[in-house]
Amino acid sequence: DSGVSVMAPSAASSRIKCLQISNGAMYDGERKGSWVEFHTEKLDALVDLVESLQGAPLLVGYSFQHDFARFQKFGKDIPHLGQGVSRTREGENCRAWNAGELPLLFGHPRSMGHGMNLQGACQHVCWFGLNDDYELDDQFIDRVFRQGNNAARIIVHRIIARDTVELTVLRNLRRKEKSQGALLDALKDYKKEKKR
Repeated sequence: DSGVSVMAPSAASSRIKCLQISNGAMYDGERKGSWVEFHTEKLDALVDLVESLQGAPLLVGYSFQHDFARFQKFGKDIPHLGQGVSRTREGENCRAWNAGELPLLFGHPRSMGHGMNLQGACQHVCWFGLNDDYELDDQFIDRVFRQGNNAARIIVHRIIARDTVELTVLRNLRRKEKSQGALLDALKDYKKEKKR
């Protein structure tokens, strides 16, 4: 409807564009960082999830900066970790999050996938959009699913657009998880054999 036409120079960039559209917006190539919104279904699903958790803390991972810009419906100064956040503010957000003072915390997995301890008060992790990198996926969830978290279980929510490339990404992530698990099991077996 916007009249914007976008060309993707390769199959890989087409796939990225399809992931962006699945999330509800896409960089339009007009000028750096400009984007156009296509739908709000995922945002609506995220609002429903937040409401259903009735104040229980939710860590939300996102893939694209336009995703974060669209999260402003949760408030102007929504707490997040990553680009544009000072070290001081990042530390304050982590402390408040672990103390259970923040019901929502947003972050990009590349900015917070390693070294942050966010297990203090959280049982729920949500992926607003998927990416192909299993390590980012796993490490983002592991910010919460780690020693010191007293929750009986960690629940991972994935907001996925039906009949889109996201289903392929999810299958690939599960395949990578299974392969990594098999490798780790083989290493454990090797160590046991070596000790004998």
